[in-house]
Amino acid sequence: MNLRRDSVALSRGQEALWFFQQMSPHCSVYNMCSAHRIQGEIDADRLRQALNRTVDRHAVLSSLIVRIDGSYAHTKVASPEVPFTLVSAEAVENVTALEQRITEFALLPFDLERDLPVRAALIGFETNIHVFVLSIHHLVADAWSIEIVLRDLSAAYSEHFFGDNVAPQFAEFANAVSPQALEVDGCYWRSRLIDAPHVLDLCPARARPAIRAFTGATVSGRMSSHTEDRLKDFCRLKRRTPASVLLACYAILVHRYTAATTFIIGTPMAGRMAAGAEQVVGLVVELTRLPVV
Repeated sequence: MNLRRDSVALSRGQEALWFFQQMSPHCSVYNMCSAHRIQGEIDADRLRQALNRTVDRHAVLSSLIVRIDGSYAHTKVASPEVPFTLVSAEAVENVTALEQRITEFALLPFDLERDLPVRAALIGFETNIHVFVLSIHHLVADAWSIEIVLRDLSAAYSEHFFGDNVAPQFAEFANAVSPQALEVDGCYWRSRLIDAPHVLDLCPARARPAIRAFTGATVSGRMSSHTEDRLKDFCRLKRRTPASVLLACYAILVHRYTAATTFIIGTPMAGRMAAGAEQVVGLVVELTRLPVV
């Protein structure tokens, strides 16, 4: 890989996530992986080239993490070549095998000091059906960013070249906040959270492991249409948003499990209030702290 000499310091959010990544360097918990079904003929080489152009368009996606004078920064790779895996349909016998392939791909860890933070795979499944799998490390993207990447990838594959339409860069957006403003923000939150508990004991019968293993399960549920209608009616009556009401319900649930009367709920916010931020690829999402007292 050819590295450019210019480098950009990590944002505050990136520094925090990089710290946790270094604590578990072989863990894939921060991989953002999505699978997309494609029906019809697909030119794999053309898709690979389109992905390279898309990644090159957004500097944060085509950068390695480097250490400079004790701090970490991004250094862009010139002419990036994104790792692109092809899996033939013959190697995928059924849906179970397909899901296994996707899972294995999603769990591959990134070495961000040596590898690009993006990789992809194209898996053949049935006649004229492929699954495109895209994995991006959370250090360089959030859920909003994935939609931008897929949009640009589609445009590049269709040969709708970007021309003079230069993408706004994450570095420009992240560095727009002054250190003084960050310090004021930090002082405010430190004063607000000074009495908050560091850890909530959700399950007293089971001790927390000394080292996080990230092996917790995910339990999904679907709200019935009847309950959803009642929730909307309640929100209209009380002039509250569904998000605020559901957060209040979550706070009640946490209290019932822990008996805590003061704690913090963290909820992600898009963080794209600045002009042009809606087109930025990067770790823009912010964790908003909601004190419950």
